[in-house]
Amino acid sequence: MVGKMPFKYLGVPLDSKKLTISNCQPLIDKMLKRVQHWSSKLLSYAGRVQLINSVLFAIANYWLQIFPLPKKVVKHIEGICRSFLWTGKSNNSRKAPISWDHTCDPKNAGELNLIGLKDWNKATIGKLLWNIWEKKDKLWIHWIHIYYMKNNNADNFQPGQNCSWTLKAIFKYKNLLTQSAVWKEMCDAGKYNTRKM
Repeated sequence: MVGKMPFKYLGVPLDSKKLTISNCQPLIDKMLKRVQHWSSKLLSYAGRVQLINSVLFAIANYWLQIFPLPKKVVKHIEGICRSFLWTGKSNNSRKAPISWDHTCDPKNAGELNLIGLKDWNKATIGKLLWNIWEKKDKLWIHWIHIYYMKNNNADNFQPGQNCSWTLKAIFKYKNLLTQSAVWKEMCDAGKYNTRKM
């Protein structure tokens, strides 16, 4: 029997087309379920910060390391976290006293040092780009080099119309990532560090 796309593999959807909000609904539902659990309602403000930084981020990070998530999905997830942080609820429309971007600022700037998912997603995409650059022994990288890149150098490769949306998204950030001083440092070290990026 021949399978059809999209289908799930290891809990995430696989599709030849760009991810939609409906594709990402299982991720959103999982985060909502964790926030709406009875024990979460009993947490103090500090406890909610800890839950967002550890549990909720870990749930989202599994997807972020695989896909460039749609902006609407990232915004929705951050909305859940923002509402939970300030009210202990997942869907409160009350305006937050501090913008979400500022809560992601470091503690030495007086903020909470929460991880901004949009920036983190770019950094995790950087790891995928790094793998294409450096890990040609991996099977999926080897396949990309043969099928899409035709064994061209990753530095000069530009995705064509026949490329998957994921590969286009990865190379969309190529200049932003590879021209940074951090990328050059990691090239010298021979190892990619997502948090550093």
